[in-house]
Amino acid sequence: MSRSVKKLLSVIIIACVVISSTISPVVASNYSDTKTHWAKDRIDRWTGLGIFNGYNNKFRPNDYITRGELAVVINNIMKYQDKAENTFKDLDQKFYTDALLKANYAGIINGSNKEIRPKDNATREEAAAILVNAFSIKANTENDYLKFSDSAQISSWAVSSVNAMAGNGYVNGDQKKRFNPKSNITRAEIVTILDNCIKAIYSKEGIYNSDIVNGNIIINNPGITLKDMTVNGNIIISQGAADGNVRLENVKINGDIIVKGGANVYIGNSSVSGTITINKADGKISLTASGTTAIEKILLNSGAIIDSRDLKSGEIRCVEISSSIPKGHIVKLYGIFKLVINNAKDIDIEATGTIEKLQLNQKCILKGGAYIKSISVAEGADSVINGKKVPESNAASSTASSSSNQSSAKTSYIVTFQANGGTTVPAMSVLSGEKITLPSAPSYSGYIFMGWFTDKDLTTEFNQNMPITSNITLYAKWSGWNKPVTLDERFEEGYPKFSVTGDKKIKLIVKLKDASNENPVDVFMLVNQMNPLFDATSEEVIHGHCGAEDGLVEVDEAPFLQVCDTNEHEVATQVTVKGINNIKMYFVLKGSTGVISQEPVMIEFLSADTAQQDNTAPVVYNNGIYINRSYNKITLYFDEALNTDSIPETGAFTITNNTTSPGAITTDGDVTSPAAISITGISLRNIAPDKGTVELSVDGINDFNNDLTISYNKLYQGDSLQDNAAAPNKVESFLNIPVKTVNYGISSNDTAVSSQGKYIYIKMNFALLDYNSYDFTIDKGPDRQHLTPVNTESDVLRIWSNSGDYHKLYICLDNVPSLSEGDKYFIMLTPAPKDGTTATNFSGETVNFKIAIEITPGTTQEAGIMPDSITYSSSTNSIKVNLPQVNNLYSDGGMFGCLFTLKVDGVSYTLRGKVFNNNGQIVINQKNVPVELSKIDWSTASLTYSASIHDNLDSDSQLTYKSGMPFGGFEDVPITIVP
Repeated sequence: MSRSVKKLLSVIIIACVVISSTISPVVASNYSDTKTHWAKDRIDRWTGLGIFNGYNNKFRPNDYITRGELAVVINNIMKYQDKAENTFKDLDQKFYTDALLKANYAGIINGSNKEIRPKDNATREEAAAILVNAFSIKANTENDYLKFSDSAQISSWAVSSVNAMAGNGYVNGDQKKRFNPKSNITRAEIVTILDNCIKAIYSKEGIYNSDIVNGNIIINNPGITLKDMTVNGNIIISQGAADGNVRLENVKINGDIIVKGGANVYIGNSSVSGTITINKADGKISLTASGTTAIEKILLNSGAIIDSRDLKSGEIRCVEISSSIPKGHIVKLYGIFKLVINNAKDIDIEATGTIEKLQLNQKCILKGGAYIKSISVAEGADSVINGKKVPESNAASSTASSSSNQSSAKTSYIVTFQANGGTTVPAMSVLSGEKITLPSAPSYSGYIFMGWFTDKDLTTEFNQNMPITSNITLYAKWSGWNKPVTLDERFEEGYPKFSVTGDKKIKLIVKLKDASNENPVDVFMLVNQMNPLFDATSEEVIHGHCGAEDGLVEVDEAPFLQVCDTNEHEVATQVTVKGINNIKMYFVLKGSTGVISQEPVMIEFLSADTAQQDNTAPVVYNNGIYINRSYNKITLYFDEALNTDSIPETGAFTITNNTTSPGAITTDGDVTSPAAISITGISLRNIAPDKGTVELSVDGINDFNNDLTISYNKLYQGDSLQDNAAAPNKVESFLNIPVKTVNYGISSNDTAVSSQGKYIYIKMNFALLDYNSYDFTIDKGPDRQHLTPVNTESDVLRIWSNSGDYHKLYICLDNVPSLSEGDKYFIMLTPAPKDGTTATNFSGETVNFKIAIEITPGTTQEAGIMPDSITYSSSTNSIKVNLPQVNNLYSDGGMFGCLFTLKVDGVSYTLRGKVFNNNGQIVINQKNVPVELSKIDWSTASLTYSASIHDNLDSDSQLTYKSGMPFGGFEDVPITIVP
């Protein structure tokens, strides 16, 4: 089925993170070439920060950025202090020279063969590598880059950088999932990536309080104090802080701190869940922790003074000295430290106070008289501790501050807890080989804690019985722990989001920045669990469906909300978390000025999480129980995949014949009478991610009289039927569900052809399983002896649906000439299974026979139809479209609301979701209308129906005649008010 292809909007689709105006001003630029550009707001913001500059009143957003220009941008952000000697033969004195040499000295931009290529355009993979190096961006997983369809084209040296950028959501692929690593990157795209990487830049001396900052922060000037803040990201103290002071007071950092500048860093009454990495070129820096400050780990890549003497109830759990620390740098430790690890060879350490555990992986000299409770020494790492060589007499461990040798001590390890947005959980120290008792679970507003996992991908749950044999980090998993795919700047930070209610229903939560009565914002939403493989554009979200390129696809719910304030709003849905399908939630904003989200904000509740939250038991789908024509197999269809390892005993099922022998029929293998029916075997099979079957092998049924029923007792001995949820839900007992048989055939009343022969409808009295369909040939002529083939190779559109009991085909012959008078269609249907499958029906039988059908076109022309009336009822708060009683006007499965337009006072509203035709009456409810029905002036209201809003609509998506021929529609029919 062919569909139109959406226009490619952007090569790189990037989540847009807003920089708070309190610390990063937005200045409306006067650039003549950005007024209507998609990146205008970000360009204004970064121009206002002084990071970018234009030229001759132009920004040149679509021009490629050169490596020299990119170096200038990075230097404007980081304010590097040192620069390399110019040994490059292609680098003369230009505006970018100093910036390139500084970036080169910092290891951000490298050259080769004495060339640094300043005038070359930066490629996408080069830009990724430069930004990762500049901002110390870590990868979330090892294979995020593989999500790009052209990942094989990424240079080996750039794979880790692209992986880090993709894993953090800073870059995504284009609509064909390509990263385009060798393509050049534009100035607007660099602005957008920076806007995503960096939340705030602090460049002026002062005290800053921004409550919550969701993203990375850069401090590039001395004299900066951050106070009373939560930072959900990293803090980079750049070389721009020079030899000045930086203070953090009552700051919660859910991330890392990277220190490359400053002489003194003070951290008071704060917490750092990640690692503080110190890497100052001259090694002359002091970090002081005081009060209740809790620091999980400090990694020293350069010399430093670490002072914890002013800590009250806080602690520094681990200080690790890197093997890469420059020779001659000195480490000084003052205060109490839980664990100190040395990986640097022949380094001098001065320590006073207490070190509870000292782990020596390389030789060192430690002096200062610190009390050391226990020491672990690696082979070949004999060191001098307070004037005494350790270990002595080949002892594995000793205490340097004691006058007598102690017995051998075990190595201890640190277990770090990454709460992933939740409340901070302190790290634990544990001796090698011992187990830990997990701490109390963290909390995270709006989310459910789902356990600790050993990997960032949250795929392997931590086993509390596992002995600890190394330093490890455990990661918290939350229900719905997924970042939105895109962002709209009008959402408040941290929104939109969702939660799962106590009865396992999805609840949507939104909060906007600037909405008011004068500036109302429409919020269009989708919740899609039934068809999560289909995505939605902004237009489709507004319409209340998804999948326009492949035909309109129904979703579970399409809520609508108009927001007129900056409060949090909750939208309850009836979508139950069930089964193993992902759940996708989409949000699109439309402001009072008509500005619509360029891309929907999408949050995805992953299948692994739905399995954790699922507490709904599978049920028999649409009373779907079928017996085959050999009467030896009965198949039960469930609305959820089943656990195929949990197979009940045969006695859990009871077959009852309600006519010939009332009561239960024998259900075990001990058949005492030739006439008895027995269940001789049970097998379970999943035919789709959301469909499971139970197949009962039966014996003793010689005829089928449509009076068999099946019951199930979940309390019978042995295993029970259950789903694949983390806490499996058992199928509830059921009683006397009828058994159906498959009746092959086609009734003459179940076929139709439009008067001109273009549209054909066929309904068979059985259906194929696994979404298999039919191939067919069509001939036309007055009889079977005088036939002309109809060419269906390129212009036939086959649309089909099944419900288990029947199978429908709609055929549209776009370019076939009209039938001559007296002609008929002669159609031959052949089952067409998917590759590698067999065409079977719902009773499990193979269908391999052809079906011949003869159809005569109708003689009556399809006439235009106008509604008898369209009314609004205040008592039911609904619109009703009353159609003439025409037998061949269908809306099989309902039609999509976006085909209707409600006009009120000159304003048009596209309706949403699905509406249904019930005996000639179409009912439109509040959920279909993006405006409050009770506030409409119905004296000016009218309704229009037109299928032209979407190309190539399926017959089951719109109002049609029985043949599948689309209904012509109506325009501006007035709406009258009824009680």
